[in-house]
Amino acid sequence: MHACHDPYLADHGCVSEIIWDEIAEEIEKRERSILHARIERAQTYYGVVLASGGDFIMDVLDAIKSRKSVRRYLDKSIEKEKLIAVLEAGRLAPSASNRQEWRFVIVRDRETRRKLAEAADEQTFVGEAPVVIVACAETDGHIMKCGQPCYPIDVAIALDHITLAAIELGLGTCWIGAFDEKRVKEILGIPEEIRVVELMPLGYPSDPSIVKKERLSLDTIVKYEHW
Repeated sequence: MHACHDPYLADHGCVSEIIWDEIAEEIEKRERSILHARIERAQTYYGVVLASGGDFIMDVLDAIKSRKSVRRYLDKSIEKEKLIAVLEAGRLAPSASNRQEWRFVIVRDRETRRKLAEAADEQTFVGEAPVVIVACAETDGHIMKCGQPCYPIDVAIALDHITLAAIELGLGTCWIGAFDEKRVKEILGIPEEIRVVELMPLGYPSDPSIVKKERLSLDTIVKYEHW
């Protein structure tokens, strides 16, 4: 048996030398993929040319400034490591009382994506992305003390994590709220009690350039100490 150096593995039992090596190889593969994506993004968005072996870690504010609604995607599959990394960002999001009511259906099948695009007011670009994340909530309808239902807020927080993680990996997204929930449920076999909150296409943008955001000024939206 291989010595356990990882606290998680130590708590759950050691693994064989072969399995340990396979895990290490998979982790290294994922890290290489993410590093490569960071370098590509640095070159694409910032014109940074890095020496071999150089690293680039995107600042959170850079990711926020770079995020945009992408409605045209390259015909290019998303690497498994990148998809898992993006979903992991959503999994780690905070939620009311740590309820974690979000559930994600990952759609890659071309025909199913086409049907989802039809259900989304015929927005064809939704189906052109290599992945559509159908963000759902398995919820008991809990209402917070403030009077707001928690599940749409919590799902939105998780999706925002996903959009920013996607940006760091050179991927683009778009928030889709215009869709027929009943039809989406029929297409994907989603149980009646589950709510479909958002659709989110995910893929490589055909135009990765940064666009200027049209936003209200801080003076307009911020009040200090009182209204």
